[in-house]
Amino acid sequence: HLSLPTMAKKLPLHWAFSLLLHFSFSPTSHSLTTTTTDASALLSFKSSADTSNSLSNWTPNTTVCSWYGVTCLQGRVSKLVLEDFNLHGSFPTSLLSLSDLRVLSLKHNSFSGPLPTN
Repeated sequence: HLSLPTMAKKLPLHWAFSLLLHFSFSPTSHSLTTTTTDASALLSFKSSADTSNSLSNWTPNTTVCSWYGVTCLQGRVSKLVLEDFNLHGSFPTSLLSLSDLRVLSLKHNSFSGPLPTN
């Protein structure tokens, strides 16, 4: 496995510059952090609302984008559809941290309390 400086010595200058730009501005670490944040928010929601374990494939060792009812766009949770899952409790404020969430459907579950205003 060659390091970036070693690769740069063996490649023409324009290729070395392109590689440097790619590695400098790669969104991988940011996307991993935000995916982890999304997973944490959903796992918090699951722990309080899913006492019947309907969301059994929501586990820390699987990717959030493969969980029941979750749809991702560019690695972020954009849609959460959990209809008829026998979920209950107060409205899940942990879902507020899903900054890319555009669609939320919790029909035919049993949530109570006020909706957050933020």
